[in-house]
Amino acid sequence: MRLLCTLLLLMSLPAGLTAAQQDVLGFARHLVASGEYYRAITEYKRYLYSLAPEDEQRPHVRVEMVLAYFAGGQLDQGLHSLEDMMLERHAAAAPAVAEAGRLLFDAGRYGEARAYLEFYYGTWPSEAQLGEVTARLSAVYLALDQRQLALELDPRLNASIEDISISRKSLPLAGSLSAVLPGAGQLYAGRPVDAAVAFTVNLIFLGATVSAVDAGHTLLAAGVGIFGIGWYGGNIFNAINSARLHNQQAVDDAVRDYYEQRRPVMGVGWQQRF
Repeated sequence: MRLLCTLLLLMSLPAGLTAAQQDVLGFARHLVASGEYYRAITEYKRYLYSLAPEDEQRPHVRVEMVLAYFAGGQLDQGLHSLEDMMLERHAAAAPAVAEAGRLLFDAGRYGEARAYLEFYYGTWPSEAQLGEVTARLSAVYLALDQRQLALELDPRLNASIEDISISRKSLPLAGSLSAVLPGAGQLYAGRPVDAAVAFTVNLIFLGATVSAVDAGHTLLAAGVGIFGIGWYGGNIFNAINSARLHNQQAVDDAVRDYYEQRRPVMGVGWQQRF
């Protein structure tokens, strides 16, 4: 909804367009307003590459196309289309760059979000969205464990960033625990159901292998044992992945909470919210 509002605010047919240009651009904007983003992108491309190669509205239309990509869930295609405008540092690109930073932030792609947010901060320091960009960039620095950069960005806004604690699990420890006792690493990572499954299945494979050996079924014992070893190894990798997922969730929760506490609210500065 927020992205659609941004798009609609950009849409006003300028004077001086030919009838064909007005028809194509107007239709593209109608499609955006109707939520038909893929068709709108086709019309924007038609305008840009067929009807108005040197038109003064071209940068603004390119931004509308980028935002249509974003609204249609084609984030990476939109980022690719935005690259040239960023190289040109055209002021029309500002809302698209800020939106790119927001979407990457929301997707947990913090390293990429940093690049777009830093570019916005350094290129358009007086733009209306600067307060929100600063808050989001501060949270990105927290996610990337670069807290000193957050303090340098805005010492007052990020005065308490060193006090933020993010609970992380050790990946090597998780794997080692499950190597010693299947399921122990998953339990350490906060996944009791996965722990129970890993322990039970490994116990079943072990018991089946021992029973086959005792019964003299050597080939059966070898076959079951091979599958058991594979499952045992998978249990270790699963424990490591469980710890990784726990850490990512812990970072996401801390970062979003940090951002929400510091983002601008209409009529209320962040200092008044503590």
